[in-house]
Amino acid sequence: MSTMNTDGTVEAAHATICPQCGQLREDASQACGYCGFGPVDTSGAAAGSELPLGVKIAGAIFLVNAAIALVSFALGDRELGPMLPVVPALIDVWVGLSLLKGSRKLLGFAKFRVIAGAVFFGVFFLAKSNPVGAVFQVVFCLALCGLLFGNAGKVRIGLASGVTAILVLLSLLGIQQSLTGHNLLSAAVQRVRFRLHRAGAVPVRGAVPGYAIGPLPSQWKLMDREQAKKNNPVVDLWFIDTSHDAAIIVIPEAPPNIRQWSLDRLQEVVLGHLQKSSPGFEKLGEETRTLHAHPVRVLDLGGMLHGIQARYRFGLFVQDGLLIQVLCASSKKAFPTLEDDFERAIESVVTEPPAQPPTAKSAPPGATVAAVEPATYLRGSQDARS
Repeated sequence: MSTMNTDGTVEAAHATICPQCGQLREDASQACGYCGFGPVDTSGAAAGSELPLGVKIAGAIFLVNAAIALVSFALGDRELGPMLPVVPALIDVWVGLSLLKGSRKLLGFAKFRVIAGAVFFGVFFLAKSNPVGAVFQVVFCLALCGLLFGNAGKVRIGLASGVTAILVLLSLLGIQQSLTGHNLLSAAVQRVRFRLHRAGAVPVRGAVPGYAIGPLPSQWKLMDREQAKKNNPVVDLWFIDTSHDAAIIVIPEAPPNIRQWSLDRLQEVVLGHLQKSSPGFEKLGEETRTLHAHPVRVLDLGGMLHGIQARYRFGLFVQDGLLIQVLCASSKKAFPTLEDDFERAIESVVTEPPAQPPTAKSAPPGATVAAVEPATYLRGSQDARS
């Protein structure tokens, strides 16, 4: 294609890539036929120096990601360590500002930063038993790669920007939950995901005979037993407070060697399992109480759960032929609001002596009563026993 000058001479037009939408423009001196972006100066050093729109959007995302990381750190998120989130956040600010200004100086480093971040933090989260965090990190970095590499067109820009927008929204919801103790999406998501029923105003008995718990306040809904078993086979009763994204979970067992168990031994096993599965696990308190003429061990614990600072209150029971764990869990922010409910749940547990206590003498002749470790909610069903 060529153009006619005012003096009658013919000048060849210069084809170039539109820096706004990434489409091929046959004539750089005219506005882009796809997005309307104005003429591009193809003379001298200015030719090709303009960063594509996708790269500039990536620069803005770098800045947003840095802000979220610094706010999360300020709110007490230490899953990455005492100071580790600060360094990548400052790097993201440096890179993001450079890309937004249209400078190519840090474009190569930005690509390296995204790829290295996907590998390093993906492996880091997996090592911390946080697969959700690993998937989140890898998807986020892949979306940034879609913006940084090549000249992204409208479709790629829309797809990558949409994915990052969703991930940023989820991060903001996590910050909102840390600040208020409420998860705005939790109630809707859990009502769709789980079959929940009113627990009623009477104590609830589980499938394992010999105990009951409750009644609990009306906001606590009981998950359908089959669905609770599907989510974790060792759970007998699973209560959910959807407005606070909190849970009260009951795990009862009747091991044949119940006489060999004590509260100290049960606590040791539970804490050992939790230490392996919960990043940043910390024991905050321990108390032995007498409830219904039986000693009960109550533990206060803290840790990270899917990137949120969580608080746990455990009630451990070894009585009437049963080992019972009552696990109460919520975000750290919601814990003070729910603490009375957790206390009521633990103190409401009642047991009744079995008709025939399960002892070694009741086993068939020649049978060996194997030592049985209690299951825990935080371990899977297949490795719940040692």
